[in-house]
Amino acid sequence: MIIWGSRTIKRTPDAGQFHCPHCSSQQPYKHEKFGRWFTLYFIPVIPLGSVGEQITCSTCAKSWNMTVLANDPQKIKAAQLNRIAGDWISVMAAVAVSRGGPTQELAQLIVAELEAAGVQKMPPAAVYEAAAGLSSPVPDATIVGRLGSLPSDLSTSGKELFLVSTLKVLQRLTNCGPAEISLISLIAQSLGVSAAHVKGILLGAGLTKDLEEAKRQYAKAAAQGNEGAKSSLQRLSTGVSGSAATKPQQEPTVPAAEPFDGALREIDFNALPLEVRQRLVTVLKSLESSDGPIIREVQGLTKPILKLGSLILLGICVIWLLLSLHFGQLGESDAWQYPGFAIVYCLLTAFVLYAVLALWRQVRLRTVLPFPPGRYLFPLDLVDAQTRVLKIYPLAMYKNLAAVHQHDKGNYEHTTFTFSSSESLAEQSVTITVKGQKAAEQAFGQFQARQAEVRLASQGSDAVALARLDPFFKLRVADWKINEVAEESGPSKARHLPAFFRWRAAIAVVGGVIIAVPLWIGRNLLSDAAQYKQALSMGTERAYVDYLAGGWSHVAEVHAALPRIAFNEAKRAGTVTALKGVLVRYKDAGLEGDVKQEIQAVYAAALARFREQAATSDPTLVPFMERLLSSLRDAGTPDLQIRFTRPDTDSLVQADARLAQLAKNGGREMAPAARHFGSDSAAPREARIVTEMARGFKVIFPSDILSLAAPNVANSRLPVINIAYKIAPSGTTYVNEESKRLFVGVIVNFDVRMSLPDSSSDRHIKFDVLPPVRFTVTTKVPRGALKGVAPDEQVYVVMAERAFDQLGVELRSAFFSPDSDAYKQSARR
Repeated sequence: MIIWGSRTIKRTPDAGQFHCPHCSSQQPYKHEKFGRWFTLYFIPVIPLGSVGEQITCSTCAKSWNMTVLANDPQKIKAAQLNRIAGDWISVMAAVAVSRGGPTQELAQLIVAELEAAGVQKMPPAAVYEAAAGLSSPVPDATIVGRLGSLPSDLSTSGKELFLVSTLKVLQRLTNCGPAEISLISLIAQSLGVSAAHVKGILLGAGLTKDLEEAKRQYAKAAAQGNEGAKSSLQRLSTGVSGSAATKPQQEPTVPAAEPFDGALREIDFNALPLEVRQRLVTVLKSLESSDGPIIREVQGLTKPILKLGSLILLGICVIWLLLSLHFGQLGESDAWQYPGFAIVYCLLTAFVLYAVLALWRQVRLRTVLPFPPGRYLFPLDLVDAQTRVLKIYPLAMYKNLAAVHQHDKGNYEHTTFTFSSSESLAEQSVTITVKGQKAAEQAFGQFQARQAEVRLASQGSDAVALARLDPFFKLRVADWKINEVAEESGPSKARHLPAFFRWRAAIAVVGGVIIAVPLWIGRNLLSDAAQYKQALSMGTERAYVDYLAGGWSHVAEVHAALPRIAFNEAKRAGTVTALKGVLVRYKDAGLEGDVKQEIQAVYAAALARFREQAATSDPTLVPFMERLLSSLRDAGTPDLQIRFTRPDTDSLVQADARLAQLAKNGGREMAPAARHFGSDSAAPREARIVTEMARGFKVIFPSDILSLAAPNVANSRLPVINIAYKIAPSGTTYVNEESKRLFVGVIVNFDVRMSLPDSSSDRHIKFDVLPPVRFTVTTKVPRGALKGVAPDEQVYVVMAERAFDQLGVELRSAFFSPDSDAYKQSARR
């Protein structure tokens, strides 16, 4: 049996401190949130939405809206004191005007009393501002109307201070007589101060004699018919206590309605006498019958359809979401759902089937019963007629009746009539619901009237009246002796629901298994077919691997085809790395010959691209590059080594020394050259040459076929381009026209040798770079090359940069045609 429903769950996500309006101080609080949850087997499963949230004081247990957390105790206190001061001054000003004031002395007295009461300091001018617009006489009602929030803002002691202050103002203006004492009593009554308390205040002011005199005068005037005097006399005599208390009403009780007994009975409708059945059907169907039910709680189809239909739709949606979860998606582990999903499908399908059967039962119930199913209240019984078996609750069983208007968030929903056998409404009780507050009140009045009729008829032994009021009267007087259950055919007969409805829980479970298991299997087969189709259409190694991770039916086929698919994909990529990766991943697939052949084709294509852009001045270049690529392919690496053999600057140091001595003898200064051609200055120029050549080769060769590398230690098994250069003085000296310093001319000898391992057919390029006869320092040099160099020594940097520029030109011209893209990319600075 599947048990479902909903309930509200409270949780307390956090707590803290707040200013409690009830406690008027900082108190700990709990933040309570209420949410509605759909429950399955009493376990909350699906959240249905938030019901609300509140702040509950841990001290007084009062609950407040969330905005209470924004309360600032200091601001609240300040606002309260401002209200008290304003209302206090307003009342005192009205009292002063009513007795001929205010005066400057009186205004000072009023603000002094306000400050002495601990409220706040106010200027005397505030009294005059509050009195503006008033003229004597001021009615007592106007004065009381100015109390404002004082009744709620002032404490008991504060109210006493206020009344004493009012008395002082009155005594300063006039001799207190009956009119003044009546005003004090009226103010006290509005503040909620008792008559005894007022008498004590008057006693402290020495006005008790005036109080008694006022009572006598008002009594005399009241005897003459003065209504105002009567009201004043009552106010002086009783104060608040004589008018606020009212006697609480007693809960209505259900009379025993003798001589009828009280015992719960369950009776098959068809076992009732024909006359009783016919009458019961008539009164339950007719809304106009005067002796029909007082309250009808009829089960309509709208609510079951909405409730059960929503649950059916919810179950179907959840099943559909699970069915579509990662359906046919490659790479998802649950594209082929594991058996745990089958259990979930069984539960959800059983849940949907049970809801369908429950809804069908509700519809069929209205066709097998000759009356609308529901609960009905009669003067003597509450009848539960929701099925063919009637449950009759005699009201004589119950002692109390409570009619409660039910509200949700302040909105009226319905009224519940609860009949209980004790003071506890939850113990041995039965309820019936009425929609509409006015209808509930009318039903309550009608119930009392019908019960009164029953009592009168019972006391007068009026069988006719009792038979009219009680549809079960004939059975009741026969001591509930019933016949055997009549056949279902015939007038006013109820039929049984089909027997399978009694087994609807078992049917739902069995049906869930019968439907869900094939549904799960079919879903997985369709998902598997969709995955396989998608893998075939994509035709990639990744797609096939993803199918193997989540597929089932075609695993053997995919596993067999995977190596060839990976090879074809690597072939389309056209890279040596991709092809070699296939051999690593599928070493036992027998693809070595195909991969080797395809790698040779890739190298051949690269050589063909080089042939198109190669320099044409040397016919041995292309064959040399063919041997170089073959060497790299056999070595299994794309690294073409490039190394620089730097010069020995001893000759320049010696030349610097000789020229420096000569310049000194001639009265001049010689700028040294050796330090501008050392290792520190040479490294950036060498790196620039490597970068330029790498750009050119990259246009033709993929990085996994050929790429320039500058290792610290050369590998004899790999091809190498070795660039050796020497620096020597040219024998020419230069004079700076501004500083008159002398500079030595420098000649750079380059020797470039390209060697293959185990081969004597090296390529050799050799050339010298001479300094010009005369030049200015305008040559474009790389950024940072002149950093830290004296202005008149920059000529040496320019000489070195010119030499390496020429090296770049010679290397490009040795490999690439001047109009090729490789040459242009290499020449780009």
